[in-house]
Amino acid sequence: MDVLSLILLVLGIVIALLAFLNAFGKASKVVGVVSVALFIFGILGAINIIDFSVFSGQQGFVSAPQQQFGALVQPSGACLPQAITSNGLSQADVLYRNAENTTGIGYLAASISANAGGSFIASTTTNAGGAGTSYVSMSTIPNCGAGELISTVTTGAGVASSRKVTDVEKKVSVAGYDFTDKAAHKYEIVGASGDVVNIQGRDNALAAASSGNINGSGAGGATNTFAVSGTGTADGTGYFVNTSLGSKGSINFYIDIRVNGSASVFGAYDEPDGVVISYDTETASIFTSNSLDLQSDVSGWSLTKLGSCPSDVVSNRNVEACWSAPSMKSGKLYRIKGTLVADGGDATVESNPAIWIDDKVFFRDIDGQIKYQSFSSSGGTNQGVGGTSMQFVLS
Repeated sequence: MDVLSLILLVLGIVIALLAFLNAFGKASKVVGVVSVALFIFGILGAINIIDFSVFSGQQGFVSAPQQQFGALVQPSGACLPQAITSNGLSQADVLYRNAENTTGIGYLAASISANAGGSFIASTTTNAGGAGTSYVSMSTIPNCGAGELISTVTTGAGVASSRKVTDVEKKVSVAGYDFTDKAAHKYEIVGASGDVVNIQGRDNALAAASSGNINGSGAGGATNTFAVSGTGTADGTGYFVNTSLGSKGSINFYIDIRVNGSASVFGAYDEPDGVVISYDTETASIFTSNSLDLQSDVSGWSLTKLGSCPSDVVSNRNVEACWSAPSMKSGKLYRIKGTLVADGGDATVESNPAIWIDDKVFFRDIDGQIKYQSFSSSGGTNQGVGGTSMQFVLS
């Protein structure tokens, strides 16, 4: 029942009662007729014979696609007769397209899952190739169903996870699959290759100030020759040049971040929070959780300070503060500007706070559910590609 129908029902009942009590004197008969009319219209609206939602601003049964991960994707409308098959099953024909490929159409082999309200429905692996690559079918989706189509990953570089979907025949982006209009649809999951990032620390004058040397030596000049990255299955660590830092002393620095490879991304494809940047104070008596300030130093890419760190990141990185950032693409420079303050005391040679950069991806966890995070629930296995950290060498 929409709001206007409810109002008409209430008004009809109230006016009828007032008429019965002769509250309007000679006009009570007219009021009685009006009350009956309002009551009838209210009943017709309540049982959806008349739709008053266009006047009230409510949209009745019409619902926009739900974009929040894990939420139920709403059907576009009532199920039509042509959407019903004799075996009760619909068919999704799928491909995974590398949208970052600028040299032509490129499709990748990706693991695709169909899910509805968090429940697994079907899965398949797409074909790789160029123009003319054949679709792969998932033909066990119930008639008239609607749900998510998600590309999931495990550990390693290769294909980025993605929930960006295009209805090929309608040529529009959609929230997922929808078989209320017919029993077969062609869909492209839109994504890219997945790869690690490399990082280069810089001082306040933008001179190179980090390397892969654990003692913090060997960096200098303005080149990128000292950049460090992880691998598809292992983390990488860069070390900021050895710095003396007394109580309340600070370091102003930059970290340049680039995605390795070409036509690649770091983090789930085109997600606003596909990157998690976290901070391990390492020595709580010298650095509190508020001792690090980070900001983006490039336009169109921002950092958001989180109220609390994701539990999987805390368990595996032992961190105290976190930021989220949009997924990153190859061929672009992403620069972070930061200030580290020894707000708790004098730094010592044992003081080595670190900044971690991890991807956040869609993957099927050990419990069979698709999760959107950086590490699996069992054993803390890194999902997606290896992370990269910048460790400060202080004295």
